[in-house]
Amino acid sequence: VMHHIINPQKFAFTLAEVLITLGIIGVVAALTIPTLMANQRKKTIEVSLAKFYSTMNQAIKLAENDYGELTYWAPDYNSENFGEWWEEYLSKYVKNIYKKEAHDRYYDVAFNDGSGFRAYLTDDGLRSAWIFFCPKFNKCVDDSNGWEKYNGINAFLFAICPNGKFVSSGYCSGIPSSREGLINGCANSDPHSRHACTMLIQYDGWKISKDYPQRI
Repeated sequence: VMHHIINPQKFAFTLAEVLITLGIIGVVAALTIPTLMANQRKKTIEVSLAKFYSTMNQAIKLAENDYGELTYWAPDYNSENFGEWWEEYLSKYVKNIYKKEAHDRYYDVAFNDGSGFRAYLTDDGLRSAWIFFCPKFNKCVDDSNGWEKYNGINAFLFAICPNGKFVSSGYCSGIPSSREGLINGCANSDPHSRHACTMLIQYDGWKISKDYPQRI
């Protein structure tokens, strides 16, 4: 009787092959992880902006049930600061507030989810207020100029207007009538004049499109 003995071959990776494989994985990770992180950041901003817009509109509608139309109690630059106005009319209708802090001109509100805003009354002769909302509150408060310096990047401008509207821009009048106009308004090199970025995102369905003018 003949016995056939099969000696199975042992397969193993050499050190060189392992290093090459790890190198390939590292290159792929280096190429894809920044893109994934950027996409996740954009998604966070999109969701946060839509949520804040809805929250503020709902708060204003609830306040109007108690105080009448906003046109009658819109913030007045000549008689009060935003903090006093906010506490009197809107604060009780906005939930999940973590912290509120008054400054000489500004009023900061931080939410439990890490977002927040800085608001102040405009001095343009209108009864209106600008609100710079930050999906990541700490990215704005860590830089004293970040709220306006990073308008359309970390901070996104909203406004309470004397006509009773809460708008996703710095425009209470003269709002661009086309998407091209919104893009031009967001592309302004001066962040203090970059009033259309938030409205452009809203126009696109609360999405940051590929042709969004600012780098996020």
